[in-house]
Amino acid sequence: MKKTFVKIILTFIFSISIFSCNTSMGSVVDDYNSNFIIDYSNSTTSDMLSPGDEGFNPSMMLKDEYFVGSDSTLNIFAPTKSYNIKWMVMDPVTDDPIPIKLFGNYYEQYVVTDKVFSINARDCGLEEGKTYKLQLKVTDQGGLLYTDVCAIVVYKRYNF
Repeated sequence: MKKTFVKIILTFIFSISIFSCNTSMGSVVDDYNSNFIIDYSNSTTSDMLSPGDEGFNPSMMLKDEYFVGSDSTLNIFAPTKSYNIKWMVMDPVTDDPIPIKLFGNYYEQYVVTDKVFSINARDCGLEEGKTYKLQLKVTDQGGLLYTDVCAIVVYKRYNF
């Protein structure tokens, strides 16, 4: 009699706990995933602005310097809403243009290229152990010119 009563009570408690829970597996997963959703609607900063936007600072288009290993690739993106994008690599002392191999093809300097400055340090024509000057010139939709410069340091990469 005692065992039957305990079984009935346990079954009753178990049944109530199962039926009182309205959480499905989907709602548990959605609740977990909601911890990783980021709302970017109010997070516009000065380095996310495009040419022509209020508060755009052209000196923030590029970082001060970029480092690339002698066997690595470097990709730098121009700001969105940029027009007439021109990338130019120069000697830092004389400001003479240095022809380099971009995107697997040779481009002359002062030619409009894509929004991405992409070089493979192994075969772009830049020497390891040297520092170069990279200039980015873009125009906004109204035709205003913005310029920024940075250093590209090509260093010897050792694989141990």
